[in-house]
Amino acid sequence: MGIWESIADASNASRGYVKELYEELKYSIREELKHSHREQSHLKNEITKIKAENDKLKLVVTTILSNSVEQGIFTQEEIESLCKDIGT
Repeated sequence: MGIWESIADASNASRGYVKELYEELKYSIREELKHSHREQSHLKNEITKIKAENDKLKLVVTTILSNSVEQGIFTQEEIESLCKDIGT
């Protein structure tokens, strides 16, 4: 085999190797994207749950504070001062 044939064979082998690497990389990227989308979906679900829980807690606290004012346990001013102190 002459030098030109050897170079052509090496070049063809390199192309095959590069193509193989390309396919592996493409597969890895697809798998990583799938994983990322699943993780994003999970996080969105968790955020939705936390927001719903937070809304319920706000309702409970508001109800307790309103009842406390109605029953004379706290004044509106005391509650406003407390909220101001805790930064809400």
